[in-house]
Amino acid sequence: CAASAGTVIPTGQTVTPLALPGAVQQRLNPGYPGYPNFGAGEAVRSQVSPDGKTLASGSYDNTIRLWDAATGKPLGEPLRGHLEPVTSVCFSPDGKTLASGGDKTIRLWDAVTGKPLGEPLRGHERSVRSVCFSPDSQ
Repeated sequence: CAASAGTVIPTGQTVTPLALPGAVQQRLNPGYPGYPNFGAGEAVRSQVSPDGKTLASGSYDNTIRLWDAATGKPLGEPLRGHLEPVTSVCFSPDGKTLASGGDKTIRLWDAVTGKPLGEPLRGHERSVRSVCFSPDSQ
C-alpha cells in the first residue's frame, strides 16, 4: 500500500511518501495552536488498506479518519481515543485491523467498524512515532 510520489488521495491533496512504504504526509490547514508548523485537522500519516478501498488518516486533532478511497467520503465518525496527535497508522496485511500511535500508546481498531480492539498498549515514556504489522498480520 505504498504511495508513489504525486499520488492524489480522496481529499485532493498531493502526498509525498516518507521513508516507510505506505506512509505519506500531507498539509491541510496551517497554523494549529500548539503545533505552529501544522494545521488543525491536518493528516499526519495516511495509509491505504491492502484492498485499496479504504484510506486511514491520523491527525493532529488526536483522531483517525477512515475514508472511502473511491469517493473520498468519510466512513463513519472519527476514531477517538488518543490524547495527543496521531502520528502513525497502519493496516494489517489482511486489512482487518488498523494500528495507530501518537501519544504514549498504541491502539488497535477493527478496520471495518472503527471500534477499538481491547485496551491501549501502554509502556512508552514518549510519543509513539511509528506502528507496523509483520507480514502475517501479527
